[in-house]
Amino acid sequence: MHVAIAGSTGVLGSHLIRRVTCAGHIVTPIARYHGVDLVTGRGLDAALDGVDVVIDASDPRPRGLADGEELRSEVREAAERLLEAAYVMGAYRLISVSVLGVEHAAFDAFAPYLAKREKEAIAHAHDLPTTVVKASHFHEFALNPAGVHAFADQVLVQDMLLQPVAAGAVAAAITEMLEADMMTEVIELAGPEEIRLPELTRRVLDVHRDRRAVMPIAPLVRQMGTGVLLAPDTALMVGPTVTEWLDIYARDNAVCTPY
Repeated sequence: MHVAIAGSTGVLGSHLIRRVTCAGHIVTPIARYHGVDLVTGRGLDAALDGVDVVIDASDPRPRGLADGEELRSEVREAAERLLEAAYVMGAYRLISVSVLGVEHAAFDAFAPYLAKREKEAIAHAHDLPTTVVKASHFHEFALNPAGVHAFADQVLVQDMLLQPVAAGAVAAAITEMLEADMMTEVIELAGPEEIRLPELTRRVLDVHRDRRAVMPIAPLVRQMGTGVLLAPDTALMVGPTVTEWLDIYARDNAVCTPY
């Protein structure tokens, strides 16, 4: 099978490249680094030539400062352009990755999650058969600037309540979907346990022997701290616990500083 992976240089995309390649498939990476721009369409048709399945793990972001509408516009343009190009170039399936819980009313004014909703709607409305994989935040979110703000003497962390999943486990689940040729419309994935983001960040920094103080701050959306991001009963629990993931992370990262 020939699989194109959009967002191939990201956290999930890099895991997908390894997993799908190791499963014996031909892989084409799609990212600006590889000369393909989902927003403008530069290089997209050539990248999708001969592709059977497209996995969209992309997370388009405007260059420089941008308001919420500009972000949403870029996500919509990228989703529409990728779907249409995949359809025209003969792909028979798309797997689109989203975030678990973005449909909650708490996020009705939160541009990043509104963009995810719109991306899901675009995928479901297209003629190309699509599975949307809705995953909870990755363990790797512990150092993500979207929720973690690092300074020389302290690290400010939005006090979110998460049920994080390992990006590698999501990549493995998607690869299994390819193997089984599953055509489910929506699949929800989450990790096996809950943790607050400041604690997760503290434990990741400890791996790096980074002793800066971790200071909880209010999340951008209040309900992020009260459980809105936890997995519903319909979600599949996959991957390692936080402690098990940290053991893997420690082996991979030794004591290199994260910032």
